[in-house]
Amino acid sequence: MIRAIYKFLPHFIKKKIVNNLNKNYLFVGWNLKTKTCPPWKNTITQNKILQISCFNDLNEELIEKINKNDFLLNQKNNENKNKIYELKWRHYNVLLSLKYLMELKKEKINLVEAGVADGLTAWFALSFLEKESIKYDHFTLIDSWEQMDSSLLKKNESKQIGRYENNNIEITKKNLEKFKKTNFLKGFIPHVLEKYKEKNMIDWLHIDLNSSIATKEILEFFSHRLNKNSIIVFDDYGWPNHEESRIEIDKWSINKSGILWPLPTGQAIFFNF
Repeated sequence: MIRAIYKFLPHFIKKKIVNNLNKNYLFVGWNLKTKTCPPWKNTITQNKILQISCFNDLNEELIEKINKNDFLLNQKNNENKNKIYELKWRHYNVLLSLKYLMELKKEKINLVEAGVADGLTAWFALSFLEKESIKYDHFTLIDSWEQMDSSLLKKNESKQIGRYENNNIEITKKNLEKFKKTNFLKGFIPHVLEKYKEKNMIDWLHIDLNSSIATKEILEFFSHRLNKNSIIVFDDYGWPNHEESRIEIDKWSINKSGILWPLPTGQAIFFNF
């Protein structure tokens, strides 16, 4: 009965109700609510080992760029700064994985992202590399920049069909234009991987493909291209609608030398030894 009444309430009243229910939480976003202190709230300003001091600044910088249309979001229902706040813990984990690589004293790192969309994650990663003066030879960005192909989806992933039809590689290139060492590979996995010509091993791989078949293909392709002490960040690991991807990730990692660390954000990080 309550749900039926709620359905017909005006949007601004719904928003007030939700805000009131969430007011006692220290973080709300991306299916995560917590009253524990989020990691970006520094207790010691100069704590450079445990905290990423520039994270809040980067988050606010991106919101300002979105508000000024200097960064365009090409996915439906994402065109507001609140979405960036909701993704805050997700993006923090991405940067923490890069911080880990930096602390390993790697002189240079090479990076790949599979599943790029408008470049949100790539922007955070590239901005962090720049802020921390972390050297890298290349950052390869792989995506179809089209709606998902039904032939590359399993039956119970059919809800993905038609998603991302608004993705546009030119928008993504514009969003990331200030970063010069980016290489864009447009096409569907696995066929697009024929265009990958980098010879150097990679240290960081971010996978956000929303498809178990594509996830399996990308893992198989890069398995022998991973440096020792490299990292894979999975975006789709813990989500109920991506169970097939989680199964493929588990099967791939079970015999690998490393640790798979699932996170409450739905992400997982694989530390490759």
